[in-house]
Amino acid sequence: MSWHITVYPMAVRQHHESLGGESARNQYFEAYEELPKFSAAETQAIREHVQERGYRYDSAEGSYVHQEEERATAMLTDHAVYFMGKGGDAIMEISMTSGEFTYHYALPEGAFAVWDKQDAAWRV
Repeated sequence: MSWHITVYPMAVRQHHESLGGESARNQYFEAYEELPKFSAAETQAIREHVQERGYRYDSAEGSYVHQEEERATAMLTDHAVYFMGKGGDAIMEISMTSGEFTYHYALPEGAFAVWDKQDAAWRV
């Protein structure tokens, strides 16, 4: 079993919630090149946070891999952080780490929105 959680700039959530209908909201995510980008400061905060949580960048994979739970990964792009966990412990790890983007004291307050793909819902 795998789980996917995505962290976006808050502007993505605000626009997504303003769209009418499920089809329009789903298509919005598909056009990821058009999604708002993270600022340079947000990107740096993301890198620091995932590393603080035990993820290390793997250049061969092009993503961050958790040191203790290798099945927990995070891929950072200009528009989003894509967390993926395969199996119970990895799912728990990505759930905890991604959830921190909504409240962690070291991250810019109100800058990030967390989308849980399986639940089709924003985390608050």
